Amino acid sequence: MSIFHLPDLGEGLAEATVVRWHVSAGDEVVADQLLVSVETDKAIVDIPSPQRGHIEALLASEGAVIPTYAPLVRFAATMDASPDDAGSVVGSLPVTAPHAGQESFIVGRHRHTEARLQQTRQRRAQRAGSVTPAAVFERWEPLEPVRRAMAENMAAAHREIVPVTIFDEVCVAFTDRAGLLPRIVRAMVVAARTEPALNAWYDSAQQRRRLHDDVHIGVAMDTAHGLYVPVLKDAASLMPDDIARQIEALKVKATERRLTSAMQAGATISLSNYGSLAGRFATPLMMPPQVAILGVGQWREVPLREKDGGTIWQLALPLSLTVDHRVVTGGEAARFLAAVMADLAT
Repeated sequence: MSIFHLPDLGEGLAEATVVRWHVSAGDEVVADQLLVSVETDKAIVDIPSPQRGHIEALLASEGAVIPTYAPLVRFAATMDASPDDAGSVVGSLPVTAPHAGQESFIVGRHRHTEARLQQTRQRRAQRAGSVTPAAVFERWEPLEPVRRAMAENMAAAHREIVPVTIFDEVCVAFTDRAGLLPRIVRAMVVAARTEPALNAWYDSAQQRRRLHDDVHIGVAMDTAHGLYVPVLKDAASLMPDDIARQIEALKVKATERRLTSAMQAGATISLSNYGSLAGRFATPLMMPPQVAILGVGQWREVPLREKDGGTIWQLALPLSLTVDHRVVTGGEAARFLAAVMADLAT
């Protein structure tokens, strides 16, 4: 008999939620056959079988939140069964890796996993501290991993950054509502060239910042499972049609929970188009190390001027720009927003 445990999924993740089993007790499987899909704070991860063998039992139920290295599958004893798997790192570590050979790094089992898991439990206990025991089971439901990650990340961001939001409204030079996001992306690229201080990361621990040459825009996407922020990579190199196609493809992946960690990493600045639903102005919050996020509200027709006895109407787009005032000045924020508005008005 051998036990296969939940592998270390990397990025400091201490647990995962079992989303779907692709096998059942009693099945015969081969090595690398898909066993189970789990969801982390980042994405859905498919886990393959480490061996050929007969599945004797599934050791975690769908919907269960289990820690890294928790038992997943019990295999019946076979000739080629491997010893009990105490949890393995997904992927391989080259021998030249900077931590290889150091006492504090153990390939296959992270020394700090228990500490990470304990920190997660403590955060949950603090959030639930005001709930009386009698009320715990009355109409409460646990947050899904994406919503839990959003709650923890937003709380951490709120504790760290010093947000300042400036608002304005611009009469746009286009009427195609379907082309709004590509135009906003183009305007953000132009503004990042005009004022690079907002297309940046800030490392508060080391008191340093990094200005980026490329513009990678994190696009906030609302789904039934929670908020995802996939990244539109190298936006300056994309044509409007490419931007529209990529955003639509990312929306589909977000809705179907098929976004990978790589698709959600590396944003240098973010965009929130909440106006597609409702709302004119807002105070969007960026995630460190980013220092800026642009919010786009619901546009409306406004009277522009009188001409030949009639009123000329134009579409006005409300904008809300939040910056981390620890590292971005008011002047830099205003110049960035002015550049966005100038591009949208032409």
